Amino acid sequence: MASIPYFVFGALDVIAIVVLTSKMYKLSLAKHLWKMVAFAVSLSFFSYLMRVVFEIPQFDFPAQYVLMSLFFIFVLGVKYYHAAFIVGAGTTIFLSLQLTVYLVFATFGLANVEILKNNSGLYVHLLQFFAELVCVMVALYLHIGRRGFSFVTNESTRESKFDRSIVLATLLSVTTICLTIYFVYTENTLSIIIMAGASFIISYLLSHKRVDDHDREAFEAYIARHQEE
Repeated sequence: MASIPYFVFGALDVIAIVVLTSKMYKLSLAKHLWKMVAFAVSLSFFSYLMRVVFEIPQFDFPAQYVLMSLFFIFVLGVKYYHAAFIVGAGTTIFLSLQLTVYLVFATFGLANVEILKNNSGLYVHLLQFFAELVCVMVALYLHIGRRGFSFVTNESTRESKFDRSIVLATLLSVTTICLTIYFVYTENTLSIIIMAGASFIISYLLSHKRVDDHDREAFEAYIARHQEE
């Protein structure tokens, strides 16, 4: 019974990241809701095995990043380099939100750095809940306001340009995820906050740049077609 909250909040973590990421980059989840739920439950079970059964929590977060990227590739049809980038961006945002909630808890003496290492407990699940809630609220805002970035394409759309800046941002996200684990176990929360914040800002700026490039390419293609006519 004690593992039930772990499975529930673990699945909600995954759903929050997937929903926020899809809304940030204007991807439709409507046809894949049950697949997303099944994936979230499966990933939560996988996380339980990694953290509790096999006791190798340091591999859990990177493995989840890879598996979520595969979900976007094979279920939503996103190109692999876009999937790796947007999942990295969504994950670092979620991480930043969790750290913000942690700082609030720590300010009021409700938690210390050990909460970031634990798998269960009231404040652990509250930390997850508030981060998930903010993720969903941001996703709802993006959906209602029709905001987000539109450069991400899938296999059914036109061929997109391979962008080295996207690859570099993906490597930054991966590095952030891996170093987060190290800083958690060395109790260096300030480094986590700075690193996650910097990674998010860079991903955000590169997303804006890619949208501008995407719009310019579309305009140039439009002009070229009309010149040929």
